[in-house]
Amino acid sequence: MAGSERRELAIVLAALAAGALGQTMLLVGVNVLVLQRTHSAPAVAALWIVPQVALLATGSLAGRYTDRWDKRRTLAFTNIIAGAAVLLLVAAGGRVIIYGVFAFVAVLGGMFLAAFNPYFRELVPPSRRARANAVKGGFQYGSLVLGPALAGVLLIHGRPDTVIACVAVALLLSGALLHFAPSLSVAEAAGGAAESPSPTYLGDLKMVAAFLKARPVTAGVMASSGLLLVFGAAADAQEVVFVHRALHLGASDYGLLVSTAGVGYLAGAGVSFLAASRTPLRWLLGVGEVLAALGYLFYALSHGFFLAAAGLTELGMAQAVASTGYGTFIQGALPVSQMGRITATMRSVFAGLTILVTLSGGYIVQAVGVRPWMVGATAAMVLAGLGMAAVCMLPAGVAEFRRAAAT
Repeated sequence: MAGSERRELAIVLAALAAGALGQTMLLVGVNVLVLQRTHSAPAVAALWIVPQVALLATGSLAGRYTDRWDKRRTLAFTNIIAGAAVLLLVAAGGRVIIYGVFAFVAVLGGMFLAAFNPYFRELVPPSRRARANAVKGGFQYGSLVLGPALAGVLLIHGRPDTVIACVAVALLLSGALLHFAPSLSVAEAAGGAAESPSPTYLGDLKMVAAFLKARPVTAGVMASSGLLLVFGAAADAQEVVFVHRALHLGASDYGLLVSTAGVGYLAGAGVSFLAASRTPLRWLLGVGEVLAALGYLFYALSHGFFLAAAGLTELGMAQAVASTGYGTFIQGALPVSQMGRITATMRSVFAGLTILVTLSGGYIVQAVGVRPWMVGATAAMVLAGLGMAAVCMLPAGVAEFRRAAAT
């Protein structure tokens, strides 16, 4: 990779790191802001649902537009607009306005994700893409550790408004950096003219369905990954309750557990970087997802701090490896001119499932307790991970992963 290409990649990764840091701080700041202004635990819990509802309503539309717009400008402007919108939270007085802004930022985040994968594929050559994705993952997982820690320090010495203002600065900085990133066209990356867009939204949905039907391995990988995210998010929503009621730990212990998962993610990103050039993508993804799900199941079955920390550390390490494999596979397996619509449509479908499973989990916890729910949700993750591994290791899967790695 030439010096100019390294600088371009560094700019994009720095922008991604700033945006990811802002997003992780945002969730902490908004949680405290809602709690202080409403004094309602259900109002805080609803913040887990608001982004999923927003993605369910608009997720598939996001890809329709990002596939047609200049990717670099889309990435830059979504973060700039998100940063400006976040500033409204400081002046927002009512719960509805806070939820509305939070949902709007989630929609912009969905558009950012829909545009990022095709842009990253255009930017990074196939031979270096897995390692670049590992570095990208390191920045993202690092924000999971640094973001809440910074937000906590700011909350000690100030109000949630201070955290919100810092989030806005981080998002605006991310957007500004992306203005200095290269502008790449789909035609340039794909080696030909971009696909003629369907004139209707229904036509786009038919295109997505036809592609997934024609590529069952890719469809299986995306479905397995989506189910892992659904049950993982549903378990995450009850994690605070699990720590208090099942592990009998306090708030400080919960913070330490979250930190151990973050350290695991960072270690896993390092392992991914070292192994990416030597390990087939299907092994990174298939084995990584199984080990990640087993780590979360071990956590759900644990009865003390150290066993719980060990489970979350394994979860973090294995999930970082799996994420590198998944991101690299998707960037190579999906047509770059359709990538936004395909990924956004699937994200919208699984957002709906996440809402249903998360709400069901709340009722199950009230009926039978938090531990049975956590064990059941994480066991479902293990089954989904085994399904992912089976798809990856089938002969058709081996061929599809080789093609994706070379594209």
